[in-house]
This record gives sequence, structure tokens and C-alpha cells, in this order.
Amino acid sequence: VGDVCGKGAEAAALTAMVRYTLRAESVHHASPCDVLSLLNAAIIRQLGDGRFCTVLHGRVTVGGGRARLVLAAAGHPPPLVLRAGGQVETVAAAGPLLGVVPAVVHPDVIVTLDPGDALVCFTDGVTEGRGPGGMFGDERLVQLLRESAGMDASAIVDRVVDATVAFQGGRSQDDLAVLALRVPSVV
Repeated sequence: VGDVCGKGAEAAALTAMVRYTLRAESVHHASPCDVLSLLNAAIIRQLGDGRFCTVLHGRVTVGGGRARLVLAAAGHPPPLVLRAGGQVETVAAAGPLLGVVPAVVHPDVIVTLDPGDALVCFTDGVTEGRGPGGMFGDERLVQLLRESAGMDASAIVDRVVDATVAFQGGRSQDDLAVLALRVPSVV
């Protein structure tokens, strides 16, 4: 999941470059940290004009009724884990924006999802969406997720998007992306 600065053709060009560089480097490097470092170097080398982006990149391994994720973030909002019981945890994935400073480090973070748990990734268009009460914010998102325990991934996404857009008066003011990965509950 990612977000680029700007709009129009320049933003589209950066988006394409980020997407295809991530795909190419992910084939050769298992560590999301390594992939983000290589992507950062490519952006600086190829563009070098101050354009930047945020990215949350990871790998998922599924087995034994669980999912193991290795994640690295570059200036992107940290994902949230919604546990089956309704607890919400912030994943400690953090690192600087890509395309600004050479030689950055984005540490890999390991997250384990048990049956019924979900990982929710989102762009800043969710938490920074503005409405009459200020920004949508982290606390409102966490409460919304707590109330979403037990829902499938698509229902969680729909609920977050609908609440964010409604908070902003029916129209999002920024790019809005939400991705949820949920391990099925044991029946």
C-alpha cells in the first residue's frame, strides 16, 4: 500500500515506477526492508527532483491456520491488527519517506495473525480526512475496528471507507485506500 506526492502525470509516473520497481525487487529480495532501500535508491537515482512517496510493503506466509507477515514501512501510517476478540494493536512499522534521503533503513517487523485476526492497512486519507469535528483520526479508526471484530475482510474495508467518507460529508478530500487481510476463524 502506498501514496505518492502530488497529482497528475508526475504523480502517475512516480506511482508506476514505484509499482514496477517493488515487483522486480521483491522477486530477488525476501526482506521488505531491503526492497524499500532499493526502491529509495531507484527513486533518488531516476528522479532526484524531490518527489517522494510512502509505502507499506510486506510478505505473507500462510500455514497451520495462521499468517506470518514481515512488514516494513516508509513514511506510511502503521497498519493495525484487529484481534479476534476486538483488541486493536498498532504495528511498530516505521521508517522515513522514500525519495528524500539516501541510505535509509526501514526495519522489518514480524506480525502473526491467528484465526479471526485481521491486518488493516490504510493511507493517510483515512485518518487525516477532515469533517466538522476536525480529523477522522487514529482513535476514531481504532474504535471503528473494535466494533468490526468478527467481520470478514471486505466488510471491514467497506466499513472503514464508508465511515471515513461519511465523516467528510460524503466525499473524500484525499486519496483513500484500505486493505484488510483476515485469517479465517476456526470452525
